[in-house]
Amino acid sequence: MKLYGKISFIGLALVALLGLQGCYVSDVRVLESGEQVPVAGISACEGGFLVKTTIFNFKEEASGIPLFRSYRYYDKKEGIYYTFRKIKDDLYLAQLEQPESKAKKDGFKYVYVYFLFSTEKDFTAMVPNIMYLAPHLEAMWRRHNLTEVKSSSDMIKLAGNAKDLEKFFTNHDIGFLMSVFSCTRRGE
Repeated sequence: MKLYGKISFIGLALVALLGLQGCYVSDVRVLESGEQVPVAGISACEGGFLVKTTIFNFKEEASGIPLFRSYRYYDKKEGIYYTFRKIKDDLYLAQLEQPESKAKKDGFKYVYVYFLFSTEKDFTAMVPNIMYLAPHLEAMWRRHNLTEVKSSSDMIKLAGNAKDLEKFFTNHDIGFLMSVFSCTRRGE
């Protein structure tokens, strides 16, 4: 597994993640529908590898009938759609979908990271702690019938079917992850 290399910036929420080389990427969409989470509106993010406080704005998009709504969030500045799936308690898997032009350049369509929501206004972006858990994570993805694909991005690009990828991504818990930055939602 490559731990160092060129850094490719995919969007505001990924600036810190890419420096760590700890986020997962794939060409396979895992989350077809998403859950509502408290990120809509303007948030200020700082800490970790962010050099200064960074502001971003998520627009919530809902589809489907009221009892079975699916949610996703759009960051207009970066052109990235975020879809969230609850894993456990306040920990969510986030699927970031890049625009086609960015996907072709970077060599992957989807980025998978984690968000921990501590309150209705505070959340933390997290990635796998590969500095300490690389052998364990590699064994885990092999158990889930996934393979690592060489990538020019130097991130962990995984190949496999959507069900196996989903099982692997949702099998993570807080002990596998490390915080990369924290955000406070300021409102709509």
